[in-house]
Amino acid sequence: MKHILIKKFIASPMSSACSSRVEFLGSGDEYVGISQSATNDLISGHPHRCRDVIMQAESLSAQASTQPDTPWSTLAPRPAIVRAAAPHRTPIYLTALVVVPCYLLYSMISASFSTNLPIISSSLNIDISQAQWIIHTELIVCCGFSAIVPKLSERLGLNRVFLAGAFLFAVVTFLMGFLGNSYASILVLRIISSIGLAMMLSLANTMAYFMSPRKDLSVVLTISNVCTPIGQILSSFLSGWIAYSSKWQYIYILIGCLSAVHAAYSVVLCPNFPTTRGVKFDVVGTLLMVASITLLIFSLSASTMTVPWWGVTICFILAIVFFVLFVFWNKQWCKNPLFPPTAFNKSVLLNMSALCMISAFGFGERFFLPYTIVIFYNYSRLSNGGFLVIGGVLSIIFSPLFSLSTKRVVSRLVLMMLSLISLLLVLIEAFFLQESVALPIVFSNLCLICFIGCLITVQTTAVINTPVMYISTLGSLNSIMLNFGHSLGVTTAVTTQNVVAKLGGVSNTNLPNWDADPSARTAYGLSLTFGILSCISFSITLFLLAIFMGVLKSDRGKLGFSERRLSKTKHFSENINNNGEMIEVQESSIAFTSQQVIASLFQPKFI
Repeated sequence: MKHILIKKFIASPMSSACSSRVEFLGSGDEYVGISQSATNDLISGHPHRCRDVIMQAESLSAQASTQPDTPWSTLAPRPAIVRAAAPHRTPIYLTALVVVPCYLLYSMISASFSTNLPIISSSLNIDISQAQWIIHTELIVCCGFSAIVPKLSERLGLNRVFLAGAFLFAVVTFLMGFLGNSYASILVLRIISSIGLAMMLSLANTMAYFMSPRKDLSVVLTISNVCTPIGQILSSFLSGWIAYSSKWQYIYILIGCLSAVHAAYSVVLCPNFPTTRGVKFDVVGTLLMVASITLLIFSLSASTMTVPWWGVTICFILAIVFFVLFVFWNKQWCKNPLFPPTAFNKSVLLNMSALCMISAFGFGERFFLPYTIVIFYNYSRLSNGGFLVIGGVLSIIFSPLFSLSTKRVVSRLVLMMLSLISLLLVLIEAFFLQESVALPIVFSNLCLICFIGCLITVQTTAVINTPVMYISTLGSLNSIMLNFGHSLGVTTAVTTQNVVAKLGGVSNTNLPNWDADPSARTAYGLSLTFGILSCISFSITLFLLAIFMGVLKSDRGKLGFSERRLSKTKHFSENINNNGEMIEVQESSIAFTSQQVIASLFQPKFI
């Protein structure tokens, strides 16, 4: 017998800190089956069947007022990721202890390879362009494996996948400090540790979404975003100091130990999530996406290798072809796609594209600061670490301001302002790089503040306004775009710098007295200038993306809100700020009438 679904909203108890309005989840609410024949009789006006449906509706209304502590029902099957979203009762500091180290460890291990790349290339007797693939390997694996993490978390349980990734990353990173003595061993260990990092990083925001109270979610996300540059700064200082005082591999023993501590206490703090049987994985879609990303990165970085121009062109064209095939495969041909097509709309695509540009700009621009300080201006590694700490302190100071701005200003306006400011800062930093060491330090740290502001704005807006059924997909996309943007930014900047350095005849900067000739130093400074200038394309693209972004209903009263733009904005059908997933009612109207329940029969359901 066919059934239809009646949505029953159940009020959760209000704490003393909450206002008089209560928010209700709709995508995970309780559903009750009503026979299709009863509904047809109700529509046709049959008196007996109409009375039966009304009695059932009144029963639902009574349950809604007498059982407010039952937020989820087992009357109808739903994905485990939806059923798990009930409590949101973990204190904010415990949630931060689980989520924040993921971003800290990610930035630490990424910055350690970027900082020590010249040392690693000379230690392993390989070209620096070949050593760059140690960085690219992590980013490619993270992008590919992050795509299957949502399905994996449904099949095995969110907490189990998160903890497995944390322990895998900790153990393999620790072993890298002892076994990373050859190029092949480093690549193998890097691939395995990146799998654990992808599992951990993809589910970080998802864990924050389900663990923390909704009112504290923005605070957790702000702290996580601030830890990204802090990890970069801390790792740049420690990895450089350790590399020059002993061996460059020993930094990974430290990172592995920190990761092990995080994984150990996360076993106690992570709540237990249910599983969903019968989840299938899209292997073809994963391979298409990984092939597209790999070929794109290779084509962008091939200018530093002995690859002819036609080979680069073929790789770039194949990358586009594989990406187009992946889109069609995921949207039309695959029965179990990596990403559900319903999770994509204009708002999501613009938001994820903006996150990619933010990551590319932040990591690309920041990549050259240690080289400017240590190689171009001949400062010590210790001094470099001290200069980088300035950016970390400024990030901590300004992050609450950006968190507050998300509540007072629409996100598109914040992104437009920060993208223009960062564009101006990069131009000043690049053109005056050779004047004084203070100028690149000051303006690079100001760019870091803009980077943090953009990250907080985009991720807070995305996570808070995503329906619960799509939150794991959003976490996966967030990890993919963050890693792909990182690789895109660093590859573009380094490729531009290497091309200009070759044209200028710059010698190997690892050789002693490479700057004995003043013209060589000037040419190297010019290559750094063009490398930094290549990042302005990302800030310009971010500004253009922000222009086309929309606003939400919750943005009413914020600076930059427009009813006209709201009418043109496409949201999730179940979005918190629309009429689907969450609604707001007065406390006095918690007990619903039978007429309201009957009316819900004729409203479209988004399940």
